[in-house]
Parts: sequence; structure tokens; C-alpha cells
Amino acid sequence: MRDILILGWIFGTLPLMFVRPFYGLICFTILAYNRTQDLSWGIAGTLPLSEVVALAMIAGYFLNHRGPKFISDRRHWLMILLALWIGLSVFFAFVPALGYRKFSEFLKIILVAIMTPSLVNSRERLRVMMWAVALSFGFYGVKNALLHETILRGPGGLLADNNDFSSAMVMNLPFLMYLGHTEEKRLYRIGFYLAVPLTALTIAFTESRGGFLAMCVVFMALTAKSKRWYLAVMAAPVVAAVFFAVVPQKYIERLKTIKEHKDASSQGRLKAWATATRMTEAHPWFGVGYRNFVYAYPRYAENSLERGRVAHNSYFQLMAESGIPALFYFLFMIFLNWKNARWIQKEARFLNAKSWIRNYAAVIEVTTYGYVVAATFLNRAHFDLLYHVVGITVAVDRLARAEFAAIREERERRTETQEVETTVAVDRPSAEPVFST
Repeated sequence: MRDILILGWIFGTLPLMFVRPFYGLICFTILAYNRTQDLSWGIAGTLPLSEVVALAMIAGYFLNHRGPKFISDRRHWLMILLALWIGLSVFFAFVPALGYRKFSEFLKIILVAIMTPSLVNSRERLRVMMWAVALSFGFYGVKNALLHETILRGPGGLLADNNDFSSAMVMNLPFLMYLGHTEEKRLYRIGFYLAVPLTALTIAFTESRGGFLAMCVVFMALTAKSKRWYLAVMAAPVVAAVFFAVVPQKYIERLKTIKEHKDASSQGRLKAWATATRMTEAHPWFGVGYRNFVYAYPRYAENSLERGRVAHNSYFQLMAESGIPALFYFLFMIFLNWKNARWIQKEARFLNAKSWIRNYAAVIEVTTYGYVVAATFLNRAHFDLLYHVVGITVAVDRLARAEFAAIREERERRTETQEVETTVAVDRPSAEPVFST
């Protein structure tokens, strides 16, 4: 039954995705983050539905979308440069074939991210996009918390690994929190707010230490940006006590090892980072090749008989596989995105702009904090949500600038009107009394 519903939804609305590429973008977002196809037990889970939706959306984008096809933004150019450089690292790789399939998927991620601000060209569409992301991840945040079970594997795709799944849940926390701030209907606000603690429990059930650290940073950022931060600080001990009373004891014991660095997992990470450094020293420009880290690992490890392992760090991974320039493009893109989100909030406060602008920009800022911390422990330099967030930020920036321009224009019009009225009042001759003799 689930297969029929999913296939009916995708193939039944496929023409609409071609005619209305924004609808295709929303469907692609749901399939990528909610992994709806993996909730079935039949053919829907085996078909490349995301690719089908992407083809229809991209074709409709170039043939039917009336807006600009490409928005020139520094972050877009950095994404393109990053993709080109990674492509070169595939060409110069030890074993190029290891990166062919994943590189084509990465190009799809970049293309969708660049298309996003062109399609998300109104506040209403932006709201729909934010809902699609929040609910796609929020579904698992609520469901897994209610099941109260240890999560050994995510729903699928880039979320299959429990650590990657934990990272995605962390990045979704700001979406849930600030959508709760933004929505006008009380029922919606309550729903988003309730999903926040449930998602935090789901992160705990992944038993990911990196996810826990990233979650702590996100909650600290949310507290710091709150108008009533002092209430959150006072409530923190109670919340922490409840949290650790609910989560499994095994998870608590695992968190205690964060400072020790003596367990096999921590030692493995340190060795992988040292090996990644040696790879970069030997191949600073193009690295050992995209998706070649595990293959090349024994050549650069302290013990050449050691089995290949992943980098357990997005920054070391990207630097070792694709070279120092790729890491530069990547970090500069993240920095510009974070800086832009901060500027939007500052400008919105200065102009007393509508609250939705500040809230959506705050989502971007805090989500960036979550990713930067989580990426320190994960191999997710090519995580699609990060690049999608960059595309969404460009959309928020364009809409915010239009709103700011309208506010300034209205203020200038009012100022000119007041100046004219003042001038008329000063120049108007006063009536002098006439005395008769």
C-alpha cells in the first residue's frame, strides 16, 4: 500500500514538477531529507525516485521557469569552483573510478543548491521550503523519540549512518525552534516547539558523541540569541537533569569518554587525522583523489599494514582527498554564508523589519554552528543539506534586501513629505492684525 501511495504521488505529479519546478524542488527536498521512499518495503525503495524528480525539475527549470536562471553570488561561484576542483581531484586520483558515481551525485547537489534561490523568490515560497526541511527531518525526530530505541542506522541515503543522521537532526533544531517563533497559528507553534525536545532525545538515541557536542553548541547559540536568555540559563540544570534521566545509561557512559581519548574510536580518529595530514603534505593541490581516502590510507599510515579507515573529519577529508584549494573554497563559502546571515539580522533590527526576516536568518546562523561542530567528527564535506542551506540563504538575502529597500524608500518618502510640510509652514505669511484709527 505504501509503495502505491509513494509511486502514485511521484509519477502522478511528475508533469506538475516539469510545469512548476518549484513544486519539483519541494518534492526533491522531501525525498532527500525525509527519505519517504525508504519507508516502503517494496519497489518504491529500490527505484531512483530522487533522480526522476531531479530530471523533471531541472528540465522544467530551464524550459518553464520565467525568472533568472542563475543568480550571481559569491557563494554560488565558490560552489562551482569547489565542484570543478573536486572534479580535477577525480581526474588525478589514484583510482578515479572510485569517485565517478559520488561525484555525479555531488554535481546534482550543487545544481539544486544554485537553482534554489531562483525558485524560492517570494516569502510564501520561502516559508514552504523551510517547512519542507523542518518537517522532513522533524518526522524522524518525533518518531524515534517516541519509539525510545537506540538508533543504529538512519533512514537511508546520506542519512544511513547513525552519526550522519545525528548531524542532520542537530541542523534541524534551529529550523524547528525559529519556525515556532515565526508561525502565527498557535497550533503550529506548539507543534514545532514540542518537536525540539523530542529531536534532542532522538540525537541521544544515535549515541553519537559528535552529535551531542554539536547539539550543545546549537542550544547555547539559541539561548544566547534569545531575548529571555536568563530564563533558559536558569532552566538549564532542570532540563539537563531530565535529559540524562531519560536517555539510556549506555549513552551517558559513552559521553564520559569524550575527554579521555583512550577508547578505540577516539584513537582511530586521531590516527586518521594524522594520516590525512601526511596525504596533504604529499599531494597539496589535488589530494589523493575524491573518495580515495580509504584506498590510499595504508600508504600514508604510520603502520602500512593498518587497514584503511575514513577520515572522521569533514575538513581533513576534503583537504586530503581534493587538496588545500578545495578546503579553502569550502571554508570561505561557509564563512560568507554565516556572515551574510549575521548581517541580515543586524540590518533587520536596525530598520525594525518584519520578524520573519530575522528568524529565517537566525536559522541559517545557528544551523551553521551545528554543522561546523558536527563536521569535525564526520565525513560530510559533501552533505547536501549544507549546500541547500547556502542556497536558501541566498534566497533569504534577496528577499530581505527587497524588504530593506522598501523600508528605506518609505522612510525617505515620509521624510520628504515632512520637509515639504515644514517649508510650507515657514514660508506661509502670517496674518497681521489691522487697527482702525
